[in-house]
Amino acid sequence: MVFGLFGKAAPIVVGEFIKYTKAPYGGNYPSYAFSSLTKRTPGVSVEAGRIKGLKEIEIAGTREYEYGDQLLGAKGMDEPMLALKHDRRGLLTKSSTQDAVDPVFEMTLGPQPALDNGDSIVFGILLEGQEALDAMEKVPIYTYESAGEQPEALNSLFTNQKKLFLSMAKSLNDERAVNRQGSFLKRVEVLNVGLL
Repeated sequence: MVFGLFGKAAPIVVGEFIKYTKAPYGGNYPSYAFSSLTKRTPGVSVEAGRIKGLKEIEIAGTREYEYGDQLLGAKGMDEPMLALKHDRRGLLTKSSTQDAVDPVFEMTLGPQPALDNGDSIVFGILLEGQEALDAMEKVPIYTYESAGEQPEALNSLFTNQKKLFLSMAKSLNDERAVNRQGSFLKRVEVLNVGLL
């Protein structure tokens, strides 16, 4: 996949994206090489940029990022909100509520006007590799629905049961209680990255 980046529209986000792209795998700075694509919201987007070993931690009430024995200070996202619209498939976008250092981003699967409310920043576009994005849309994902054809009432019961158990586990502070809806059921990884 080859992406074009909008450095003038989103200089902070593009700067961080380039840092993660230039960093060698296994070096002192996290790299998109061997990162994961983890989720898909059908018809909306694919989540990418999960970097192995990069952890979000809290220190004295402040969110920080830890990689190995190094702290990457959180950086606010004071991007100018330009008129770049989520008007097509293959756009790279990031929530403006995320920290700029957070490497996670999304690729749109079609026009997403709901993201044009000022909460998301378009910072790039897919130039080559549409077939890879098409393939990601076909990877099965975790849903709350029961397997196979079931009556709507049974699917609704199954979905509500899963939500109830998830809620109960979270109330007991079970760290395994994570909403996995939309998560890929097969591993999807980036094997190499670079700049052209």
